[in-house]
Amino acid sequence: MVTPERSSMLRCTERGFRITDGRFSSALTSMETTATPNESTLSILKSRRIVTGHDAAGKSVFVQTAPAPRAITSTAFPGFAMVELWSTDGTQKIPVSKSDPTVSMISFVPPLGGSRFRMVEFPPASKGKFDAEAFHQDLLKKAPGLAETAEPPDYAMHTTDSVDYGIVISGQMTLVLDDQRIVDLKPGDCVIQNGTRHAWWNRGRRPCVMAFVLVGAMRKRV
Repeated sequence: MVTPERSSMLRCTERGFRITDGRFSSALTSMETTATPNESTLSILKSRRIVTGHDAAGKSVFVQTAPAPRAITSTAFPGFAMVELWSTDGTQKIPVSKSDPTVSMISFVPPLGGSRFRMVEFPPASKGKFDAEAFHQDLLKKAPGLAETAEPPDYAMHTTDSVDYGIVISGQMTLVLDDQRIVDLKPGDCVIQNGTRHAWWNRGRRPCVMAFVLVGAMRKRV
């Protein structure tokens, strides 16, 4: 079990965040990010996606063994990458269609009973400036449905109507919740995000790669 860094007394208002006694608060809309996208995005952009299916005789076959076609990067956030691996909308039937559902996927947030499977690479903090507004505008075009859940002015905190399963594959990540609560994650750590308001923050020195499965859920409005 990972516990918050209670001894941390880091204050970096010029970067757009503050950590005090294991808590996080946003200070400015600009924050520092990596300036080396070629290094940080190499792993997931070239990661192979192995898709199986059935042939006409009902035998199991490999449908695809290549990188997934729907991948997102942004010049406004160098080093960031998101690769959509698969998606389902509602109850699935087997055998499944041989068409790639991620290509025609309208929303990056699944509908009720649907799912989204993706990998995300988060760049570390560095001396490069991050334009949050420009990145958000880019995501509105490239990741519809998900981008709209982000909250201004820094578009870090967001909430989706889904139950999310996340696992840290490499690097380190800080998960931020309400009331400035944080927990630090290391490779192998898993997160079950039950439709909660949250943000991701890589304050390490290396890129962080995470895999996520989102399952669409019905939110009880209060």
